[in-house]
Amino acid sequence: MALRIDIIDRREQNKGASIPNRRRFIKKFKKQIKKALDKKLLKRSVTDITSGETVWISADDMSEPKFSYSPDGDYEIVLPGNKKYSKGDKIPKPKKRKGKKNKASNRGEGEDSFVFEISKDEFFDICFGDLSLPNMTKKDTQDSLTFKTKRAGHCSFGSEANLNIERSLKKSMLRRSALKAPKLKKLQELEDLLERLKQEDKMQEAKKIEEEIAELKRRISKIPFIDVFDLRYNRKERYPIPESKALMICIMDVSGSMGEDKKTTAKKFFILLYWFLKKNYKNVKILYILHHTLAKEAEEEEFFYSRETGGTVVSNALVLARDIIKQRYANQNWNIYIAQVSDGDNWSDDNPKTYQVLKSGLMPFLQYYFYLQIQDDESEDTNLWQTYKSLAEDLENFKMQKTTPEKDILEPFRSFFSAKKSKGGQDR
Repeated sequence: MALRIDIIDRREQNKGASIPNRRRFIKKFKKQIKKALDKKLLKRSVTDITSGETVWISADDMSEPKFSYSPDGDYEIVLPGNKKYSKGDKIPKPKKRKGKKNKASNRGEGEDSFVFEISKDEFFDICFGDLSLPNMTKKDTQDSLTFKTKRAGHCSFGSEANLNIERSLKKSMLRRSALKAPKLKKLQELEDLLERLKQEDKMQEAKKIEEEIAELKRRISKIPFIDVFDLRYNRKERYPIPESKALMICIMDVSGSMGEDKKTTAKKFFILLYWFLKKNYKNVKILYILHHTLAKEAEEEEFFYSRETGGTVVSNALVLARDIIKQRYANQNWNIYIAQVSDGDNWSDDNPKTYQVLKSGLMPFLQYYFYLQIQDDESEDTNLWQTYKSLAEDLENFKMQKTTPEKDILEPFRSFFSAKKSKGGQDR
């Protein structure tokens, strides 16, 4: 007769039990998740910063390290259950496969890509968790003040939402102890007296003491467990905080030399910049400038989806940025930044003017200038790169970097806004 026992675990699952495992997983495969996110950047709207993301990670990227036996060497073991060999038999080494191609099969199974859902907060922590705008300072201007609340002790009045239960119970306990102490002392004295009277057989006097004890116990029981006097509320105060105001001017080259692959990479960079600023800073304003031979201020939609083309004159975009700053933001205590993306191809006669406008007209107003150059061959120094390089060597708030359309855009982006500073302001 067989006995079967079924054990069913009906305990509720702890909702937070998987959080540490999830964090460890994200930390371990952060590089693969970043790579997967980079492929999805242009599939989302630039203003979509309210949702998470679904990423696919190849099963090969998630392989765990493991120990295995080498096909070479001598072994003193025969696996149990085989029908071919016995102890002492010599087993030939397996032949190595050379150039054998995989063929289709109607059997077997394997693993495909791993689908992983990340939340909005996890998405931004992976991309921007340790990044910040450099040289950000607080400006004590009236329109940049924000108010926060902080704990300021306790008080005896307030709303029910601010009721401090622990302090209220402590007050209740102290009050009841203070009121009961003399009565309990008196009660003990009466009970001792009652005991003596009963021993002396003085029943009439004992009856009066019993009545007195009953009355005293009644009075003790009437002491309320908690009283209005005991209630304590958390007291909070609002205090002003000067908040940093930041202005980011995005300059993108849309000339003919910027092919579709370079423009796509540039848009990825600016999408990341938009998300980074909107996530980390409340009081931030973003302006957009498109340029080829001419430069113009563009709206967000036009900046990311414009299909203009033409020659390249960089100085016109810098002059427009300078005029915008002087006319609208020079006297308003803004932290001003410029991020420029180009392929480095500029009209050679325009380079001296570009240098002069940037050095004298823009840099005195800026907290930082970021220049990303997208080109097919990183080893080549274009004329615009050489112009900016001579300027960056003398400035601590100028950073420039090269990349190619094939590379992960997250790496140069993180290099710009990470806490570590590169010597000379250059990264290659």
